[in-house]
Amino acid sequence: MTTLHVELQDGFTGEPVVVEVDGATVVEDSPRTRVQIGLALTLEVDVEPGSHVLTVRHPGAAPFVEAVDVGAETWVGVSVAGGVVTARVQPAPFWYA
Repeated sequence: MTTLHVELQDGFTGEPVVVEVDGATVVEDSPRTRVQIGLALTLEVDVEPGSHVLTVRHPGAAPFVEAVDVGAETWVGVSVAGGVVTARVQPAPFWYA
């Protein structure tokens, strides 16, 4: 097993958000971005190495669905702006102010 870190970053203003990994809901919350650091919510999901489907449902935006390859510990930063959900995938933690 390894850890997939999903971090809801910029643009979350308290609306309900659902995050799923491989179709299973891992969080339902109404996060609010702390603008000083650009972070709303962090979560960790234990997964087997391989490809996993990350889905983020945010009101007013099309569902974000992307396959994420997880070989070792992986970080995904999810942001929302202008009704579009985007994500960055990287092999190291994000740095927050």
